[in-house]
Amino acid sequence: MSKKKYYLLFCFCGSGSKLLQAQISNSENLFTIPAYPLKYLPFFFDKWKKEKKNLHISKIFNLIKKHHASLFDSRDIEGFSDGLNKLGKNKDKYIKISKKRFKNFFLNNLKNKKIKLENIITAIHGAYQFSINDKSNNVLFHVHDIQTFQKFLPHSFHESKFICTTRHPTYNFWRRAYADDKMDKAKFDITDYENLKNYRYITRLRCLLFQFVGINYDFKKKAKLVRFEDIKNKNYQTLKKLSNFLNIKFNYSKVKDPSYNNKKWYGSNIYKGHGEKKNYVSSNLNLKKDLISFTPYEIIALETSVLPYMKKLNYKTVSKSKSHILNYFYFFILILLPTKYGIKLFFSRFNFKIFFSYIKASFTESFSNNNKNYYFNATYKFKWSYDLAYLIKFNLIRKINYKLKKNVLTGTLNFLIKIFIYPIIQIELLLLYFVRIYVLLRIFSIVKKKVKYLSKL
Repeated sequence: MSKKKYYLLFCFCGSGSKLLQAQISNSENLFTIPAYPLKYLPFFFDKWKKEKKNLHISKIFNLIKKHHASLFDSRDIEGFSDGLNKLGKNKDKYIKISKKRFKNFFLNNLKNKKIKLENIITAIHGAYQFSINDKSNNVLFHVHDIQTFQKFLPHSFHESKFICTTRHPTYNFWRRAYADDKMDKAKFDITDYENLKNYRYITRLRCLLFQFVGINYDFKKKAKLVRFEDIKNKNYQTLKKLSNFLNIKFNYSKVKDPSYNNKKWYGSNIYKGHGEKKNYVSSNLNLKKDLISFTPYEIIALETSVLPYMKKLNYKTVSKSKSHILNYFYFFILILLPTKYGIKLFFSRFNFKIFFSYIKASFTESFSNNNKNYYFNATYKFKWSYDLAYLIKFNLIRKINYKLKKNVLTGTLNFLIKIFIYPIIQIELLLLYFVRIYVLLRIFSIVKKKVKYLSKL
C-alpha cells in the first residue's frame, strides 16, 4: 500500500468547516472521520502522559474508548455542533463502527512505534478506515483549531496541505456568538450561564486573535483559505478548485450533497438559519439583521483591526467610512467606548425579576440532583473560551456538592457563594472592558504582521 497523504482542515475566523468536510470527503479516494471527535485528543494525551504510569498502547485505546466514545458511536458523548445523530433522509440515522475491528488495527499499527501524538492520530484514522473498509490513500484530518495544532503538533504532518474555512468577520461575529450562547445555555447551570454572558463579546474577539497567533510561515507554503460565502454561492467552482489543490478527482455529483459515511447531513440547530427551508448551497447569508447588536462605532473598530485580512480575502467593509486612513486614527478612540452588548447586559442585572430568578436558580442548584456534570466532558476541561471563567473553573464547593448530592452543609455554602458572586459578576463585566481593549489592540497589531502568510483559494 502506498503511503497515505494527510490534509489538515481548520476553522479559521469563521465557519463552514463541517459543511466543507461533509462535501469534499465524498470525493473519490478521500477519507475523513466525520466532524471532529479528536478535537480534544491532544489535551487528553498531554494529560495522560503526565498522570498515567506505563502508558502502553492498550491503555491508550481504553482511554480513547472512554473519552472519545463518539468515534465508535455518534450517539455517545453527543456533541452540540456536529449533527451526527440526525443523519439520513428522515434524520433518524447515526454512525456506528466496529469497535473490535478498530481495536485490532489500532494496536497492530502502534506495535513497535514510538508512543507520540502524531502516531496515535494516524493510527486512529487508519483503524477507522479499516473498520468501514475504506481503502483511500488520502486522509482529511479535521483538526479544527489552529492554536491546538500549533501547541501540540507544530512539527507534525510536514508534507500536508492545509485548508482553512473563513467568513466575513463582521457578519459572522454575532452569528457565532448566537451559537456560543446556545451551547453555554445547554451545557451549564443557570447561574454559571449568567456568568458566561460576560464573555460573549470577548470570546469572539479572542477567537480572531488566536487564529492569527496560530499561523506562521508554514501556512504561506501549505494553506489555502476557503471563504464560507464561496462555499455557499460558488459551490461548484470552490469544490473544483479545492479538488485541484488537493490533487484529487473532482466529480460534483458525488460531493454536491453534504453527507457523512453515505448518510445525508443537515448541520446543527445551534446555528442561525438551521431551520430555514433551504439547501446548504444558497445565498441566504451575511444579512444586515445580524449586525443589530453592534453600534456603528463598534463595526468601525472591529473592521479596522482586521482590515488587512479583509482586503486579502476580498471582503467589503460594512462600515461606510470613505477613509480607512482616518479610521486608523479613530480606532484608538473608538475602542475606548463601551459596547452595546455590555451596557445592555450590565443594566439588565439590576432588574428585580432577573435577580430573583438568579436567587431561585441558586437555591435549586444547591439543593437538587439535577445539576450539569462539568467533570467528564472534555469541553469543560479544555475549551479555550472557558479559560477566563475562573468563577466557574475553580468553584471547588460546587464540585464537592455535586458529588455528595443533597448535602446540607455544602449545599448551603454553595448557595451563599452564588449570592455573593452576583455583584462580583458585575465587577468582572466592568473589568472585561479593559480586556476587550487589550484584545482589540493585539488583533490590530498582529493582523498586519501575519496577513502575508494567508492565501485565498
